Order: sequence, then structure tokens, then C-alpha cells
Amino acid sequence: MNVPSLTMDTSCVMSLLNLPEDSTPKNEIKALENLYQWNLDETIKISISEKTRTETINNLSRAKQVDSQNSKRIEKWLKTLEILNSYESIKGRWILGISRLGVDTVLGSEGEKDQWERMSDVLFGKTPSNLHEGDAFDLAILFEHYVQKNDYFVTRDTKNNMLKKKLDLKKIWNIKVTNPIEIVAILEKTL
Repeated sequence: MNVPSLTMDTSCVMSLLNLPEDSTPKNEIKALENLYQWNLDETIKISISEKTRTETINNLSRAKQVDSQNSKRIEKWLKTLEILNSYESIKGRWILGISRLGVDTVLGSEGEKDQWERMSDVLFGKTPSNLHEGDAFDLAILFEHYVQKNDYFVTRDTKNNMLKKKLDLKKIWNIKVTNPIEIVAILEKTL
């Protein structure tokens, strides 16, 4: 059976934790919980970038060190590891002249480099080498989604250009960018 495949952005993984300092609206948390459960039930397949996995664990490790006596924080940390382990991992692409070493990657082709640069231009109006670190991170995760050919890219990050440029991404690369509430509504119609 062919199930819908999603790439989950880091913002969604972190919001699913529902940490006290997080300001994610309750309806988005509920949507993320639905997606997580559907993934466990194998109704959908969720993938995350190896970069997302690494960033999430690093963030939680720092939080655990700061607040090591807080049992609720430790429970959240353990729940995160459980969530991350339930999602398929997407290998990063290492592209000559653009990528940095340090995360598990696969060597990208010259054609992928061209698409990477074009995607950077469409999203940010800049070459990849001129991006701020956060934008470069977002571009890498979206590009990995594109190479993986998952059905939907799910993000709740309104500060990046993915949601703003979703029509361009759909037209040029057939990348369907959505937020958690929208994807749950779409999937409820088809599951």
C-alpha cells in the first residue's frame, strides 16, 4: 500500500514536544500529534532530515544540561528521542563548494548543485554561499525533501520563505509546502 509521505521541518518536531516556553497554538500541536500517531500507525510516512535530528538532539541536550533536575524536562527529552526514532531519516546532500562537513551526507551530483543554486535564488534571491546560517539550514532541509521525493513538506516556520514561496516551489519543483493544520485537513480527506 502506498501511503502519503511527508518531510517534517525542525519547527514541527520541536513544537510537537510542547515545551513550556513554546508558543505553538494548541490546534497546531493537536495537528502534529495526529501526524505523529498516523506515522506510528503506518497510515503515513514521516521523514526528517539528518540535520533536523542532530539540531533537535543538540537543543534538547543543552536544555537538559541547564535543567538536569527537572523531571518533566527529562521526560520531554526522552519523548523526543522516541519521536525522532519513529521518523525515517533523510541523508543530507554534500555539494562541492557549498556544503559543510559534519552531518551524515551523500555526495550530490552536478545537476543537484544546479537545482540547489536555483532553489536558493527562488527562495532567498541569493547564492547558497551568501545565505545566513538559518536560511542555509532551511534550504538544505527543503532540498533533501526534493531529492527524497516525498509528497509534502510540512513546516510551521513563518519566518522562512518556504510558506511564502510555496506556489513557486510547487510550479518549479512540484514541492507541496504546507503547515500542520493544512496537511491534516488534506490527509483527513484521503485517509
